[in-house]
Amino acid sequence: MGSFRIGRKYAQHVYPEPRSVGQPGPGVAPAYGVAYGSNALQGATAIAANADVPFTPGATPFPNQGFTSVPGPGGTTFVVATTGDYEFDFYVAGDPSTLVALVFAIFIGGVSAGPNYEFVGANSPPQPLTCIGHGIIHLTAGDMVTLRNRTGGGLDTVDVTNPAAGGADVDSSNRMFSLSRVG
Repeated sequence: MGSFRIGRKYAQHVYPEPRSVGQPGPGVAPAYGVAYGSNALQGATAIAANADVPFTPGATPFPNQGFTSVPGPGGTTFVVATTGDYEFDFYVAGDPSTLVALVFAIFIGGVSAGPNYEFVGANSPPQPLTCIGHGIIHLTAGDMVTLRNRTGGGLDTVDVTNPAAGGADVDSSNRMFSLSRVG
């Protein structure tokens, strides 16, 4: 029985040499940003009904590139510098003012990005609830992107709490929003 070798012959099978299919393109200019929030840095925080999620310490302590601006401490908004497709990730942990599931949505310039960008978390009291979102969205240079509390149809306040140990781990993050350009 033959062995695999550079000539691409293995047993009785001959495999063609790999060929280039063209020159690689210029790639995608990097753009990425992440903002976090924690009660340890901001104290107990309520996200008002139909309000954008505040991030403390925001995004400024973390590596960010390719945005006109990122949320500062207590800030809410990413401003996009370059048009493209962006991958987003977010999570928020907290307790709504009524016993309903958490709902958070991506807004662009104060307007909902649409129902495909609204995410509903599981409703499992008495533990802090968590809403997680992930996807791809097309953004245009100058877009102001926020994460908004839409819990209870935009009528419920959410008290953010740290999910670890039922809120006992005050140093953990209870909200996060990130954007990364992928195309």
